[in-house]
Amino acid sequence: MAEAKSRLNTVQPTLRHTSRFAIAGCVVLTLAYIANWMLVETKGDLLETLAFLPGVGVIGAIIANASGTGGGVVFVPS
Repeated sequence: MAEAKSRLNTVQPTLRHTSRFAIAGCVVLTLAYIANWMLVETKGDLLETLAFLPGVGVIGAIIANASGTGGGVVFVPS
């Protein structure tokens, strides 16, 4: 009989071992966020009015992870 081998990855993930597609995706996403931030006009009073929403999202994510809701709640940072 063949000896059982562990299928766990013994190489710790580092930038050197990271997929090039993942790095390219992160770069594209970062550039899209920067372009969005620069091109979209924002109104200061609207941002002040909606400033509480990220906190609501964090609290919702904590409750979802602490309860049986599981994957039914999606946290999207704003």
